[in-house]
Amino acid sequence: MSVANSALALSVNGLNKSYGSFEVLKNLDLSIQQESILGLVGLNGSGKTTTIECILGLQASNSGSITLFDYSPRNLHKNPKGKIVGIFDTSSLHPNLTLRQSLEHAALLTENQVRSPEQVEELLSIKQFTTFKIRHLSLGNKRRASLAHALLSNPDFIVLDEPFNGLDAGGVDDVLELIQRLNKEEGTTFLLSSHQLPYLESICSHIAILHEGAIAVSGTIENLLQD
Repeated sequence: MSVANSALALSVNGLNKSYGSFEVLKNLDLSIQQESILGLVGLNGSGKTTTIECILGLQASNSGSITLFDYSPRNLHKNPKGKIVGIFDTSSLHPNLTLRQSLEHAALLTENQVRSPEQVEELLSIKQFTTFKIRHLSLGNKRRASLAHALLSNPDFIVLDEPFNGLDAGGVDDVLELIQRLNKEEGTTFLLSSHQLPYLESICSHIAILHEGAIAVSGTIENLLQD
């Protein structure tokens, strides 16, 4: 993987988020270098999904600043034009469309399309499910289908929330290999949110451990493993 480019893809400073009186995120700081793979690790309920939603502008924070490739979260929906992609644990694909129909519809809305629906089906090893309705796919194949949508274009930054949920051992290996290949060959920056540290250790250049709404420790994977 390439981490030679020291420019920041993401900068989060002093992020706070509360639901009523319950503090979910507490003065959170996080940064990701361009062309790196950062694993955001934490137990369920530690605030990983909330962090991602604030970064992508899906929730408003109470205070703090977020910059993603010089854009603020409130402008992500209109400025980067598909260069920033977020894929969450729960599929948002229309359940009654077939896989191919879903991809063809997404292709109509994709600026700077670089891959066809057929190509992304092949890339994600789901070509045999092209006529299956989304609701008939397994959880793991729904995850592959979501990734296929993202790869119709060539995004600079991909956020994956619990990317290994629902995947068998072979599926995990496929996703890990794909992430590494996109990072190495396309320079794609990744933010991977997961509670499964062993998977992240094998591909991440950096790790940040989230505990009770704050980053407890962060750094390169080499330094953290030594410590």
